[in-house]
Amino acid sequence: MKRTAAPYLFIALLCLPQFLYAQQDTTSLKDVFSQFSLRDLLNVSIVTVSKQEEKIFDAPLASSVLTGDEIKAAGATSLMEALRLMPGIIVREQTPGNYDIHIRGFDAIDPFANIVNANNTVTLVMINNRIVYNDQNGGTFWDALQIGIDDIDRIEAVRGAASALYGANAATGVINIITKKPAYKKGFYASAYSQAGNFNTALLNGAVGYSDESGFGFRVSGNFDNRSRHQIDYFRYAVANPLDNDIILVQGGFRSRPDSITRVQLIPFALLSTFDSVSALRFPNIERAMNRYSFNGQLSYQQSDVKLNLFGGYASSRIQRTYQSPGSFSMNSEENTAGFGQFFGSWQNLTFNIDASGGLTRQFGIVEFNFLNANLNADYNIAVNDNFSIKPGMAYRFVLFTDPVGQVSAANPSSQNYTASLFARAEYFTEKWRYVLGLRYDFFRVPGRGFFSPQAIVTFKPNDDVLLRGSYGRSARSPFITSIFGDIEPTPELPFQIRKNDNYQFLTFDAFEAGARFNLSQVASLDVEGFYTLAQNFEALAFKGLIADPRFGTIGSVKFENTEQRVSQLGATLALTVVPSSQVRVQGFVTVQQTRSTDFSYANPTPLGTSFRDSSFTNGATPTAYGGLIVNYRPVPRLNLNVSSYFYSAQTLSLTSTGVTDNASLNQFTIDANVLVNAAVSYEALSGVRVFLNGRNLLGGGRRQFGFADVIQTQVLGGINLLL
Repeated sequence: MKRTAAPYLFIALLCLPQFLYAQQDTTSLKDVFSQFSLRDLLNVSIVTVSKQEEKIFDAPLASSVLTGDEIKAAGATSLMEALRLMPGIIVREQTPGNYDIHIRGFDAIDPFANIVNANNTVTLVMINNRIVYNDQNGGTFWDALQIGIDDIDRIEAVRGAASALYGANAATGVINIITKKPAYKKGFYASAYSQAGNFNTALLNGAVGYSDESGFGFRVSGNFDNRSRHQIDYFRYAVANPLDNDIILVQGGFRSRPDSITRVQLIPFALLSTFDSVSALRFPNIERAMNRYSFNGQLSYQQSDVKLNLFGGYASSRIQRTYQSPGSFSMNSEENTAGFGQFFGSWQNLTFNIDASGGLTRQFGIVEFNFLNANLNADYNIAVNDNFSIKPGMAYRFVLFTDPVGQVSAANPSSQNYTASLFARAEYFTEKWRYVLGLRYDFFRVPGRGFFSPQAIVTFKPNDDVLLRGSYGRSARSPFITSIFGDIEPTPELPFQIRKNDNYQFLTFDAFEAGARFNLSQVASLDVEGFYTLAQNFEALAFKGLIADPRFGTIGSVKFENTEQRVSQLGATLALTVVPSSQVRVQGFVTVQQTRSTDFSYANPTPLGTSFRDSSFTNGATPTAYGGLIVNYRPVPRLNLNVSSYFYSAQTLSLTSTGVTDNASLNQFTIDANVLVNAAVSYEALSGVRVFLNGRNLLGGGRRQFGFADVIQTQVLGGINLLL
C-alpha cells in the first residue's frame, strides 16, 4: 500500500498549542482537577442510557461516566486503556497500544474456534452516537478511530442489553465516546496532551479552536501514536494430522521470528513452504506494535433550542495484534484507513444523525477489503403530559464491502446489506416509580428477516439517596459480511476452503438485571448490579470434510453454521466511591461472573462420527473476577497524584488455528491472575501548563495479558498537558 508523508503534515498542529498564548478566558487546570466532591460525581449527566440527558444516579440501567479530565489525571495513554477506569469492562492489552475489550464477557465462547472468535462482537461502540462497528467480522477497529484522548469530553458506558435503543450488536452494552464541542471554551483556545517514553513510545494529541457568543464554533484536532513491541516473539499454533490428532505435525509455542518452525518428519514440505513463504508479507515490520495518525474537525452552531454539528475525520494505522490468523501464527499485521463525515444535532424535540464512513482494511499482507457504510436515524420526543412521554424513531444502515482481489468471493466481489429499523420508547413517571417500555424492529436485507428487541425497566426511588431498579432486554448480533457472503477458495496464502452460512440465525441474548444505588453518607456512594444473560445461535466454522485440490493437494473445507450451543452468564458488579475530603477521591469496583456452555458439539474432524464428551462446561476465557481501584490525591492546588490499579483472575484461552482439529489442548494458553498498578504525578508549573510523569504497569508488567499475545512491560513516560 502506498504511504505518503501525511503524518508529518499535521505535526505542526500537534505542537501548535505549545507555542500559542491565550488572549482571553484562560482557565487554570487546578480548577479542573479540584472538582472531586461526591455530589459533583453523582450529579454528572448521562445521555446514552435513555437518549436524553439525566443524572447518572437516576439512570434506569447499569451505567458509568468517565470524564476526559479523569482520564488525563490517571495518565491513560489511549482511550482503550482508559476503559480500565470504568466498572464492568474487561480490558486486556494484546500488543502495546492494541487492546481486547469486552463489557462483562462472552469472549471465546467456542474453544475450537479461530482467534477472531475471541474478539468482542456484541458490544456496540459509538462516537457521538455514530456507530463504528466493523461489519466484516464484527467488533471494533479501535486503531482506526479518528480521535485521541484530548478530543474526549467523556465516555458513557451502558452495561447490559441496549438493542431496543441502538439496534443490533448492543447485546452486552454500549460504549459511547462523546467528544469536546467547539463551544466548550469561548474565544480562541488551544490544548494538548502529549507524552513520550521507552520502547519508542510517542503519543501526541493537540487541538485548536474558537467559539463566540453567537453560537458558532470550530475545533480542529490531530493525533499521532507510535509504539514498538516490548518483546519480539510469535506464537505458532500446533498442527495435528487431521486424520489422527495424536500425531503432531508442528509443535506449538513461541518463536523468535514468524518464519521459524520446529519441523517433524510427517509434515508435508509443500505445506510447510506455503506457511512460511508469506511471512514477509504478513509481518513487514516485526518490531512495530502501532503506528497511527488521525485528524478531525468540527463546526458547530448552537442557539436556543437548535444544535447543529458538522464533524469529519480521517485515520491511518499500521499495527500488529492477535485478531485473525489464517493458519500458522496467532499474530497478524494489519493496515487500516478510515474516513468519515457526520451531520448531527437537535431541534426542539427532534434529534437526528446522518453519517457515512469508508476506508480500506488490509490483512495478512495480501487480503484487502474496501468498505462503505452510511447511517440515518432520527427520533422525536412527545411529552403527552408531565408524567408520560413517547419517543418514536427510525434508523437505516447501509453496508458495502468490495473485494477487489476476490479473496472472499470471486463470483461476488461486491457485497452489500442494509438494515431498516423502527423503534419506540414509552416512559411513565410517578413520584417514586418510573416505568420504561421499549420495542425495536430491525429488518436485514440478508438473510431477509427481521428481529424484535423488547425492553422493560422499572425503577423505584423511595428517597433522594436510594434507587432500586430491574430490567429485561433482548438483543441480537447482526450478520457478518464474511459469514453471509463469503465463499473463500484456497490460495497459496490461505490454503483452505470456506463456505458461507446459507441458513443464518441471529445470535440472541436475553438479559435480566437488578440493581441499586445508595448515597451511604455525604462522602460515600455504592452501586450494585446483578445480571443473568442467556445466549443462543452462536456461529462457528464447521468442518465439512477433506477435499482434493489440484493445486494444493488435500485441504480442509469448512462452513459457517449456527450451532446448538447455549451460553449463560451469572454475575454481579459492585462500585464504591468515597470522597473523605476535597483533596482525596477513592473509587473501587469489582465484577464477579461465571459463564457456562451447554449443548456444545464436539464435532469429530473426520466423517466417522461424533464425540460423546460432556457437552457442558464453564468458559475459562472470561476472568471470574476483574476490577480496579483508583486513588486521586491533591495535597496542594498545583500538585496532583493518581494511583490506579486493574486486576483480573486467571483465564484459559483454547483455540484452533484451522477450525478442524478436535484437540483444543494443542493450542491452549493460560493467563495468570495479575494486578496492574499505574501512577501519574502532575504539577501545574504555569497557569494552563501541567507537566507530568507517568508510570504504566509499575506492578504486573513483564507478563502476557491475552492468550498467544505479547509480553507487556513496565513503561515510564513524561508529558505535558496544556489548556490555553
